[in-house]
Amino acid sequence: MDRYLNVEDCRNILPKKVLDLWGKLLCEAGIPEADKFYCPFKDCSALMIDDGDHNGRKLARKFKCPHCDRMFCAECKVAWHHGIRCKEFQSRNKDRMEKEDVMLMGLAKKESWQRCPNCNFYIERGSHKLVMALVANKSDLEPNREVEAKEAEKFAHESGVFYIETSVKTGENINDLFYEIDK
Repeated sequence: MDRYLNVEDCRNILPKKVLDLWGKLLCEAGIPEADKFYCPFKDCSALMIDDGDHNGRKLARKFKCPHCDRMFCAECKVAWHHGIRCKEFQSRNKDRMEKEDVMLMGLAKKESWQRCPNCNFYIERGSHKLVMALVANKSDLEPNREVEAKEAEKFAHESGVFYIETSVKTGENINDLFYEIDK
């Protein structure tokens, strides 16, 4: 027999904040995925619905979030990329980018920075000391490990970075991490 948990049955035992979130998620679940989109700003992420009623026109690219009042590109799903066409923006980087990312790309181009072949981050070689590390946190949760230590060590070695496992909860290897960075 299939049984489902009902929101009303839990009203007396769950905090209001949890009940509100549950109700919100239930409402969102009833909206087809193709009709949903979200504000791309991390501190907003408001749900918006493309109801398809655009008087025969496509959804506007430049869109103002009704919740946070910031502009974003509804086609690219990122902060508004002023002066860059969607096609060019999308060809630059397939990942989601925010306004700061676009500015960084412009600076990187101007300064002729290169991208790291392993992580795709911009790097600048010079007199600056660049420290790169792969830090596996929550080593106190060993039974729940998702990536084996040998696999992570191999990846770090191939990427040319040092590898360390830490636990902020227990303090394990935290001092060692900062020691390695400060060498």
